[in-house]
Amino acid sequence: ADPVTVVPFPCLANEDPISSNDVVRRIAEGQAECLIQGPSGCGKTLLASQAGCAFAAHDGVAVTLSIRDYAGSLKNLLDREVGLLIGRPATTVLGAVRRANRPLLFVIDGYNECAPSEQPSLSRGLAALARVYEANLLITSQCPVARSDLLSLHVIKVAPAAPDTKTAIALNITGGDTLPEQLEPLLDSVTTGLGARLIGEVGRDLGGGKSRYALFDLFVRKRLDEAATDGIALLSRIAGWLSERIAFSLSNRDVDRLLDEHHIPSSLADRLHATGLLTRRGDRVSFEHELFLDALAAEHVLRHAAGDPEKVLRALAAPLNDGRKTLIVGAIDDDRLLADVLARVTDGTIVTACLAGVCGAPAQRWAEWQCAELWDRLCIEAAGVRFRLAEKGWNGVAFEESTLTTWTPPERALLAAMPQRLVEGHDLDAALKTIDALDRRLADETDRLRAEARERKVALRSGLFANAYVGQSVATPGITQICTGLHGGLFRNVSETLERTIEHRLKAGRLSPGQLYLLLALSRGTDIAAPLIAATIETNWPTAPYHLRLDLLDAARMSRSTNDGDQAALIAALEALPDPGNIFISSMIVEALQGLGALNASEREHVTVVREQVEQCLADPKDPDRQALAYGLHSAQFDHPYAGAYCEVIADLSSNKRKALFTMAADGADDTAFFLGPLLMELASFGDPGVGSSIARWTGLPPKVCPMPQDAIAVFVISHIVLAHLGCPLPDRRGDAIDPPMQALSACGAILYWCNRADLDEAAKRQACDTALRILAGDGFSTALNVIRLCEHALIEGIHRLPGNAPIQRSILSRFPAETADICRRALRDADSQIGLFQHYFEFDRQHDMTLAMDVLARHGDSTDLGLIKGYADDNKLGKQAIEAVKLLEERLGAL
Repeated sequence: ADPVTVVPFPCLANEDPISSNDVVRRIAEGQAECLIQGPSGCGKTLLASQAGCAFAAHDGVAVTLSIRDYAGSLKNLLDREVGLLIGRPATTVLGAVRRANRPLLFVIDGYNECAPSEQPSLSRGLAALARVYEANLLITSQCPVARSDLLSLHVIKVAPAAPDTKTAIALNITGGDTLPEQLEPLLDSVTTGLGARLIGEVGRDLGGGKSRYALFDLFVRKRLDEAATDGIALLSRIAGWLSERIAFSLSNRDVDRLLDEHHIPSSLADRLHATGLLTRRGDRVSFEHELFLDALAAEHVLRHAAGDPEKVLRALAAPLNDGRKTLIVGAIDDDRLLADVLARVTDGTIVTACLAGVCGAPAQRWAEWQCAELWDRLCIEAAGVRFRLAEKGWNGVAFEESTLTTWTPPERALLAAMPQRLVEGHDLDAALKTIDALDRRLADETDRLRAEARERKVALRSGLFANAYVGQSVATPGITQICTGLHGGLFRNVSETLERTIEHRLKAGRLSPGQLYLLLALSRGTDIAAPLIAATIETNWPTAPYHLRLDLLDAARMSRSTNDGDQAALIAALEALPDPGNIFISSMIVEALQGLGALNASEREHVTVVREQVEQCLADPKDPDRQALAYGLHSAQFDHPYAGAYCEVIADLSSNKRKALFTMAADGADDTAFFLGPLLMELASFGDPGVGSSIARWTGLPPKVCPMPQDAIAVFVISHIVLAHLGCPLPDRRGDAIDPPMQALSACGAILYWCNRADLDEAAKRQACDTALRILAGDGFSTALNVIRLCEHALIEGIHRLPGNAPIQRSILSRFPAETADICRRALRDADSQIGLFQHYFEFDRQHDMTLAMDVLARHGDSTDLGLIKGYADDNKLGKQAIEAVKLLEERLGAL
């Protein structure tokens, strides 16, 4: 009985966590209408099923509706579900329930499987259904419900299966007190209750060092018993059929044809359905869970490969198998084939999985041996590396490429797995030894290149360090690749043993700059004692290169202070630092001091200064200089050492004075100013159309080249939404849009504006948007997808602060899904014709645009789009997204 949080919707105040048993009791007794919300595999459906059974045990009638079968009509769905049980229309049964005065509960399972465009109508239908039949509602969903104002729901938030929960599920099956040690790595590799149950059911029979694939194989064999051999053969053929066609379900007719082709009796297929390995909904057959599909697809790869490593490697490289790679490797039982495959693996995630034991003991031993062998070569390379001064080098410095090892793709895969291995506490001595060798080379190279660097005015020591440990060159030493991956990745699972080792080495001192840099990177996610950080800063700051200083300050900000004396010592060490002569270092010192509370007293004293600045500013609202000052006061709330003082003074102003100050700030900001989005939201929150002229200025089109395009788009979107919300006229800027990209953006702005005019009915809004929609579908087609995505993903905060009850429409996609789907369809058909609004960012944008196009078609497309999306399945950059889109679209079509 895991604790879950009950939140009275739509309030934000949390109640105390309650157990799942209490949830069931409350629903059974009709105390609440609930939304059970949580990620996939957390047990929402199980909890809802228990609640429905308990409700029935209290003389109620519970009807479960699976929303994956919803096709726009709750009546048809009700007739189908009720008809499956008693062959009568739902109205007949539900009418009888009312006449018998029996309480009624509708369990709506999988609300999130309804297309987003249909969710508002579904919510309205559910509200009407509950009202007509005086029924209770219990909804399960991964996402919040649309039109929540129509449904008075308590939100029950269920977290993903926690480690303790997974262990309890597995132990409940095994009947033991502790989980066998060999299963713990596998338990970490699953995230759902189903995966934990699988582990428990086979745990008693699974020997040590088995792969994750072996877990599923043994489970299937246990379920099929004497039919295991033939059953697995059929399952692997079905998985192969689906893989070859990039599909996730097949029709009953396809199953029959497959059985006939391989002369397999239909009774075997019936057995697979009976054991729950396959499931049938309507005329579609699929695996009961995607985990089974992945495992049996891996089996199909090995059977099809017939011992040929090239075929296995091609399967590992296919985007379709992105989530199955470790299962494929784990399915290899032939030691020779395994060695041939692993020797040519170029994916670091596979090597990481091997090291973790997910692919089985033989693969783990191979990976550990390869890593151990690699450190010797890494150290030799580091000891012989040389540098040169180069204008195109990073910070004026570059590696002498002839002194670097030419790492093969499989070796680079090993290097990519090293950061996680270090975080887990392995190979630290080897890493420190290698870094010591590299630091000695840096010292020698500093002496050799000092005169030339002085002549070229190159900051040699920081430049050498940056190239060696931060590394932005294509060709770098192996240890550089490891340090870069460690510093730039999300590695937070530091073991307690490693944490103690880091503290011990920091206390001992005698660390080279690179060694200190590595230990600080490994310590992220831990709280190092403040006195230790203070001593480390005092010892190393004078000679620390630029990037090492950044990490020292970051460690100071995150340090642990057990008492005021420790904190004061660290503050004193930071305040004693000399002026670094670098704005970024200075800013980080201030941020560290601010985080430690060293600026609190000064911030309180600064309140008086801010009040004087505000009064001086408000004395003449039309003065351009004071308008610029007003913008400075606004931005200081976000970007000033004494930001709290500015927030306090501005919050204490009367409503009229705050509105006047924000109006001045909007007029005084220049086109490249920051924090404009929050400013416009603040200004609009007063609900005064009189500020419209100050907001209308920002509906202008941004320049093609701007330093922060994301901010520019956010301001563009916000200004159109809030201007419409205030009922102010939209300036005519059609003359400013001189090319298709700007015409497309202008059209998006117009759509957002007219959709948010609360004084217009739906027909008038649609009519007002027609011209803009024609632009996006016509002349603006080549840029429409890019512009829609930029507007869709614009960061908009504080929109809830807008006054009034009118709904805010910030999504063109949600408002016009069919039109957007057509734009996406055309873009995928003619990807080469697509251009971006900001050309200098478009190569980065292109993949995101195509991903959005596939996602839109997955949610709003039709069966004709399956082939279009599948055309991208083999694309190295878009294949994974294409497979996911096919899956979503196929599931949605199957539910219609």
